[in-house]
Amino acid sequence: MKLIKLNESQYKMLFESIKSRNIHINESSDEDWSIYYDYVTDYDAYYVLSEFFNNPQGKQDWGVLINPSMYKKALSELTKYGKLINFPSKYVYQWMGIIMKNTAILRADTDLAGHSGQFPGYEVAEFAENIDGIEIEPDYGEGSEWLWKKGLYKWMKMPDGSDAWSDYGLDPLETIFAEYDEDLPPEKVLVLVNRALDVYHQRGDVASIFIQGGSKVLSKISENVKRSIIKAHINETKKNIMKLIKLNESQYKRLFEMDSFVKTGGNSESLDDVPNEETKDETWVAGMITKDGENTYSDPPGNILKGDPHATDFCPRDRRLGLRGV
Repeated sequence: MKLIKLNESQYKMLFESIKSRNIHINESSDEDWSIYYDYVTDYDAYYVLSEFFNNPQGKQDWGVLINPSMYKKALSELTKYGKLINFPSKYVYQWMGIIMKNTAILRADTDLAGHSGQFPGYEVAEFAENIDGIEIEPDYGEGSEWLWKKGLYKWMKMPDGSDAWSDYGLDPLETIFAEYDEDLPPEKVLVLVNRALDVYHQRGDVASIFIQGGSKVLSKISENVKRSIIKAHINETKKNIMKLIKLNESQYKRLFEMDSFVKTGGNSESLDDVPNEETKDETWVAGMITKDGENTYSDPPGNILKGDPHATDFCPRDRRLGLRGV
């Protein structure tokens, strides 16, 4: 396979083509609108076809996903304090990069599935000639038939097992990307990440290509954050009561012990259904490394995605600073 190189005029023509397909790109400045565009050009139909024919018997690889425990920590901190205080903000930008990258792959899948009106016929015809030595018309009819026989459409799956193409999810995601700016504070970027994770499409769980566990774990995180807020209010009320009527901790406990027992039926429920990230194995997922039960923040090892030239290049802001693959 040959790497396609574009000159400046071809680059501009390709961008105009992307615009005509209703891909929402922020054009407030050259640097801003090209962030998502970089992902679209890097992870296009040619990339998807190359990945497929390198491992046709496997399954589509969506790379490193957002760690739900870390996302929960960031969201809880933002909800509680209105800003990120202790959470390392660089990982929020990396999360946006993960979402942009996998959305670009989802768009390429959608094109190949014929659900966008922009079937990449010439790319498919090139692969057909290189792999089977046959010539096919660069259109959806012959191209999709050849891809079906090769098994591409069974290979293109989201982590939840649903079809990896979307009729209704791309537009709202790309609208969110149009609001992204590399100079946005991490709190606003986290809000954009939250909105992107909430995007729904009818075919399956689109969130599963962004965060481990998909929508199911997001529902647990949302519920836990709400309950944590309630718990914080209860604790604050407790302090005020103790201060008002001058009770110590043991007196307060005895005062409310029976009432608590009646309300819970003698049972207590954990306020943390989403497990903390303790694990015996050493693992890195979008900014966290856990070893021997100790959690620390760390950059990913260089081989986290073998064969991916952008393995450590999740942060859109780093792309603009020329730190690709560092």
